[in-house]
Amino acid sequence: MLVHQEAASASLGTSAAASAPTKTAHMVASAASTVPSSGISKSQASVAVASTQPDAAGKISLKVGSGAARISVVDANGKKLVFETVAAGSGREVSGTPPFQLKIGNAAQVQLAYNGQPVNFSDKIRGTTARIELK
Repeated sequence: MLVHQEAASASLGTSAAASAPTKTAHMVASAASTVPSSGISKSQASVAVASTQPDAAGKISLKVGSGAARISVVDANGKKLVFETVAAGSGREVSGTPPFQLKIGNAAQVQLAYNGQPVNFSDKIRGTTARIELK
């Protein structure tokens, strides 16, 4: 029933739907198409979903091979998404607002993907450190 209440809030334009996470908004859209008593059309629910999606979110995946790597990822808002030494064999996945500034120590041991696509940054490595901007 909570989803039903959020769906009703979405049709009224209240802040509950505007501040709900994207996953919840998808649930609202799903609920609107399956709950006939909600009084919300599929198009109204789609508007609620679209309004909660970030304008241009980016997803970064980092995988560290052998040897730990010092990784820093900062998004366009200055938020530090990663700022740590990542152990060998580990990885991190983060999302934020592009462009991203990355600094990667022991860079030769790191695999990078941006929005699901591999990124070749071997030309950015100076010594053992890479500085990369992803837009």
